[in-house]
Amino acid sequence: AATASAASGPAAASPAGQPPVATPWKVEVARVAVRGGRVNWLDETLASPADIRLSGLALNASAIAMPFAAGAPMKFDGSVGLEPPPAPSAPAKPTAKKPIKPAAQTAAPEAVATPALLTFNGTATDQAAQVSANVAAWPLGMAAKYIGQFLLPALNGQLDAQLGVNWQAPSGDKPQALQITAPQIALSEVQLAQGKVSLVSVKRVELAQVDIDVTGQTFKAARLQLIEPKAKVDRDSDKRWMYERWMVGRASSGSASAPPPPTDAAPRASAPSWSVAVQDVQLEGGAMSFSDKAFGDGHKPVAFEVSAAKAQLGGLLLDDRPASKAQAAKPMPLTASLRLATGRFEPGKVDFNGSMGLAPVQAQGRLVVDRLPLQAFEPYLADALNIELLRADASFKGRVAYRQLPAGTQAQVTGDVSLEEFRANTLAP
Repeated sequence: AATASAASGPAAASPAGQPPVATPWKVEVARVAVRGGRVNWLDETLASPADIRLSGLALNASAIAMPFAAGAPMKFDGSVGLEPPPAPSAPAKPTAKKPIKPAAQTAAPEAVATPALLTFNGTATDQAAQVSANVAAWPLGMAAKYIGQFLLPALNGQLDAQLGVNWQAPSGDKPQALQITAPQIALSEVQLAQGKVSLVSVKRVELAQVDIDVTGQTFKAARLQLIEPKAKVDRDSDKRWMYERWMVGRASSGSASAPPPPTDAAPRASAPSWSVAVQDVQLEGGAMSFSDKAFGDGHKPVAFEVSAAKAQLGGLLLDDRPASKAQAAKPMPLTASLRLATGRFEPGKVDFNGSMGLAPVQAQGRLVVDRLPLQAFEPYLADALNIELLRADASFKGRVAYRQLPAGTQAQVTGDVSLEEFRANTLAP
């Protein structure tokens, strides 16, 4: 039901010499319902147009009134899904008749992917709005065309999140307020890949108790957890790191020089920075494949594999504002461990228990290294050593301290060192 009212008779009396004042319209709609809606988004400003199609739109709205009343906000709820992109059609192939064979056991059907769905509800006026939303199985590939402007590898993965948005219009001396909360945000099976080659992947990324103040430019979270992150880190013979080859425009040019700064570089530099605080950061099951071929043809590259990486960092704070300088300088407790292997030898182990800081860069604590294969790093030492290092397992148990200051670097090492299975060839004539 809807009603609209306005003055139907003469305009209200006005002071002498003034035009009559028209009575403003008032619009009231008791209920609006939308079912089976579709939204097609086509952005042809990109080199490869983005075509995003939403389907199954359902919307319920009630208590709609114009002008808005502060004490009677509009109420709404609804849902919408993402239409999967059409699968490329394969040309039909002619089939020859074959003799009938006994039925073989059929393979189990593949699991059907959970459809992407966004559900929401909330209230709104022209001065304030509160929205709660639930994002389920939303594919990160939806933004592929936009990310493709900058990155050559394809991004895949899935987003699940519970979100809350609170908006308040500016009033008097108070600026606009926009706050986003999220009890949980999860990214699953995140992957950057070129063709069938996985470059970076994370099985799951979880954020808990997120609080974002857009106006105040602060990001807070109770926990950030990275489960099974994996990466291929390499540098080619042209001394270009892999991420340089990922960037659009730099991979084809072969130049690692930095692009010219944007025209708005000065305003960006003077803009206030964001504050990021995470109470607990965890990494589990990390792995990395490292290869450095920057020493030219005929030289052995640096190559090793990192596995079983695990770390926990407490009280992470990234904030360069003067008011937060003292807090940002406090060391953060850190525990970390990993295994490092090269060739066919058993992996060495590294364990650290201590603290680290970012302003200034510093680390101190107890370090235990068990049979670390130094031969993996032999090319980095080639200028200092007149030998070909075939094998050397290094171990260390003690305390280390490192601090980077404007006057120079401070380092202190106290402990026991051992070298086992040492084998080398001399390069002396």
